[in-house]
This record gives sequence, C-alpha cells and structure tokens, in this order.
Amino acid sequence: MPSRFCKVAKVSVAGQSPVILPVSGLDKPDISPVVMDKWQNLSNLAAKATGAAAGLVMRIHPEDIEVCISSKGPDNPYKPEEHERLGLGLYCETVLGTRNILNIPDALADPQWKDNPDISRGMVAYLGMPIKWPDDEIFGTICVLDRSRREFSVLHIELLAHLRMAVETDLHMLCERQRLERLCHEKTLALREAHHRIKNHLQLLSGVIHLRALNDTPPEAEMAGLLDDLTGRIQAIAMLHSHMTTAEDDQLAFDGFLESIASTIINSLAQRPVVLRLETAPVIVNRRAFFHAGLLVSELVTNALKHAFADTPQPEIGLLLADIDEDSFTLRVRDNGCGLPEGFAPEGCDSIGMTLISNLPQQMNGTCTVSTDHGAIFDFVLEKRPGEPDPPMNPPKNSPKGSPKGRV
Repeated sequence: MPSRFCKVAKVSVAGQSPVILPVSGLDKPDISPVVMDKWQNLSNLAAKATGAAAGLVMRIHPEDIEVCISSKGPDNPYKPEEHERLGLGLYCETVLGTRNILNIPDALADPQWKDNPDISRGMVAYLGMPIKWPDDEIFGTICVLDRSRREFSVLHIELLAHLRMAVETDLHMLCERQRLERLCHEKTLALREAHHRIKNHLQLLSGVIHLRALNDTPPEAEMAGLLDDLTGRIQAIAMLHSHMTTAEDDQLAFDGFLESIASTIINSLAQRPVVLRLETAPVIVNRRAFFHAGLLVSELVTNALKHAFADTPQPEIGLLLADIDEDSFTLRVRDNGCGLPEGFAPEGCDSIGMTLISNLPQQMNGTCTVSTDHGAIFDFVLEKRPGEPDPPMNPPKNSPKGSPKGRV
C-alpha cells in the first residue's frame, strides 16, 4: 500500500483515459552508487541478450520520466539523466498506467503507436515492464528498444522479468536498510531519553526524601511506608522504561498499556479483589507523553489502593482515555472510595505521589482537575507530543509539613 508520503503522476495510456498513479514518495531511500553500477550491468545484459539497441531503467517523477540507467552501445540514443515530460504517450507511460508488460514488435505497423514520440529516435520495437517499490508505489520501468522490427521471444520476456525482479529486490533491500537505520537511530534516542528521565525522576525521589529528612525524624512505621513507596515508584519507572525500549516506533499506543500497568499494580498491592473498569479509545503519543501519563496512572492507582477503600465493600478503579484532537487527549482516573478532603489540591502536599501528580501534567503542557463524586476523580488534559528536551523535575520548595488528612 502506498505510503502517506507518496506523490502522484498523470500518465497517458494508449487507447485509454489518462491514469493517476502513486510514484516514489518522500520517504524512499536514495539509490546508492553500488546499486546503480549493478543496474548498469543489468541494462547492458538486457540489451545484449535481446539484441536490442537500448536497455533502460526508467524512473518516474510527478511531472516527467527520467532515464535512470542506459545500456552502453553505439546505437543507443538515450543518455542517463535525460528527462521527458509525461503526457506525450511514451511507451513507458502505458506500462506504468496499466502496470503490465508491453510488447510492440513494430510501432510503424501499429496505428496506435506509429506517432509515438520514441519514433523520432528511431525506436520502433519495444518490450517493457513496470518496476515497483515494496509498498506498491511505482518506481519506473525496465525496458529494451530497437531500431528495427523485432519479435521478442518468450525467453526474452522471461529474461527481462528476472532482471526486473533483481531491480525490485534491490529496492526492497534499500528500504529495509533505511528502516533498520531509522530504528537504530530511534533506539539510540530512546536510550538517551531513558537515561535522562531516570536521572530526573531519581533526582525527584531524592529531593522528596531530603525534604522528609528536614522534618522531625519519622517513626519507624512511617519510614517503612516511605521505603515501600520508593520501591513501588522505582518499579513503576522500570516497567515504563522496559515497555518504551522494546517499542520499535517513537509513537506508542497508550491505550494498550493502560490495562497492563493498572492490573500489575492491583495484583501487587490489593489486599482484596478490586474491579478495574476500562473505557479507552486509541491514543498514540510520543515517548515522553507515554512515560509521564504512565506514571500518573501508576501513582493514582497506587494511591487509591492504599487510602481509598477502607470502608468500601466493593472497590472499583476506573480508567477513561479519550482522544480530543490531533494534539491532545484526556485521561481520567477515578475510584468509588472515600473521596478527597475538602479543599484538596495535589500541589499543596509534600508526599511523593502528590508531588508527582502536581508536577507531571506541567511537564506535558497539560492540566489537572480534581473532584469528588462517590469517590475521587482526577481529570487530565495532556499533549500527545510534548516538546523536548524534558525540563528537570525538581521537588517543590518550602513544602508545608504534613499533608491534608485523607488520601495522600
């Protein structure tokens, strides 16, 4: 299937209306000198084996067609890099428009071809086939032409078909190499990004620990809880990075990951059955948005399990993910627990979780709205592709001692 980067060309087809077809797109690789040398040998072989004056590899562009490779020989009038505009009814245009073989023994004896522009070069016999990229976009043609009537045999046709296969194999290999180079580049960027984010989030955790140390020495039970919190968050960061680094593309499907992260946390922390209700739509985000939104879900699910359900007979956690437009999406995390204290605001807390929930939406150029309706509701509007580089995540200064009573 043609890529979304492809261009189109209008070609004249003998006996038919003009045809619009996809041609080499902006995402296609360059043809390397090594491949061009190979094609030169193929065109020389095509001309020699068929006894034709010219063997060509032609490449189509939106407005014209180019002689990409031309066989070497005294009777060949075609020169590499020559261009002829489309719409004149060239032999190759019909091959491209029909995507089929064209065999013309003698154009002068055929009313449909006797005025073909190639006649002016003395070329009356033609055999050509289309060349396609792996995604079915048209590259051009491979063909042979001669100055005199020539009945191209079945053997000639089979030979040209094998030469076309060799050219299309080269195009496939060039595309595959480009794909692997792109993946390698993206993996390198992802690794650098992972190091950057791990450093930032570890600095955040370190800063929160430092703030706690400035307060009165916490009791042993509180210190144990703090260590559990740190362990859980480090595990969440590790899980997010593991998923990011195994993804082959820079754009990730966040909807497919929601259930995985929420279920993992519930299975690890829940003391009794908790129902997970999902309402998600496909949302594609970049790595930065994926990581930050994943941390938000991890924090809020963890917070609900720890603080929301003491008096709730049938606990539930709901996740809603919806697409807003090309640039943004909405994420809702809610539960049916005890709700939030009156006047609650994440930025007014000094706990690790609420510090993250306060900071992360800002890093995604987003917003957070908190409400209570038969439980706590956190609504986020976030960007799908927040810009880079990621600004440092520093712990808030002058945080008040203690936190509001309830779920913090």
